[in-house]
Amino acid sequence: MTAENDVPNTLKTENEPTVNLKTDSEPAMKTETESKPVEEVKKEELEPISTDGVTVDKHVAAKVVKQLEYYFGDRNLPQDRFMLREVTLDNGWIPLDTMLNFKRLASVCSDKPKIAKAVEDSGTKLIVLNEDKNKIRRNPEKPLPKNSDELKLASNLKTVYVKGLPLDLDIDRAEEFFAEHGKMSYVKLRKDAESQFKGSVFIEFVEQADADKLVANKELKFTPESDPLMILSRNDYFKSKNQNVKQEKNVKREMQMEEHMKGNMKYQNTWNTRKGRY
Repeated sequence: MTAENDVPNTLKTENEPTVNLKTDSEPAMKTETESKPVEEVKKEELEPISTDGVTVDKHVAAKVVKQLEYYFGDRNLPQDRFMLREVTLDNGWIPLDTMLNFKRLASVCSDKPKIAKAVEDSGTKLIVLNEDKNKIRRNPEKPLPKNSDELKLASNLKTVYVKGLPLDLDIDRAEEFFAEHGKMSYVKLRKDAESQFKGSVFIEFVEQADADKLVANKELKFTPESDPLMILSRNDYFKSKNQNVKQEKNVKREMQMEEHMKGNMKYQNTWNTRKGRY
């Protein structure tokens, strides 16, 4: 379960945008390029996958299923251009070969029979395998919720901003650290234009109560020796960000006006000096 820049490199999305004073939409996910492009796999080239005798470490299996559920989940699928394109090509089915172009999934497990076995044994209700076990799709009995204002509001209220994390933090450590605070829909590591972690994350919890508890925890530290983390609700974070942007604009405007006034005074003094000569 991660939003950590995990998009195949055939698509390019925007870097995290600056704050828009007219909207409170979630920052767009940055992309993480792949070492190879997405390969189009023709239907007739797909071989059936057998899971007979296949065993998968339970921890790996759990990560595989969690990651796949993220890709097909309510939070990611509606805004993932690559996934939205792929689900229209074959009645929602996406080959496992295609899914392995996601670096995050491939880093967890790149063995297709093991991925199929993990899904097969998981009991997940969100994703299903086809009969040949070489394709996967979102369960048709679990349609995406309509993108309503109520849904956006609920998502916003369940999302928390946390700052002050170590700059070498990775997604696995982030998920492990925050797991004790409630079940999470996603964790997003915020990165700069050079793809360097900025020390802050967005976390959306499944339950708003867990988000509220984390925001109220003013003493939470990543390590006993570190300073308390800055924790804000998503809405409070953007309010603060917008205020800072306004203040910066006001300061800049005042500096420009001051420079303009100094220029006028300098011109007036020069003019008066010239008049005195005559």
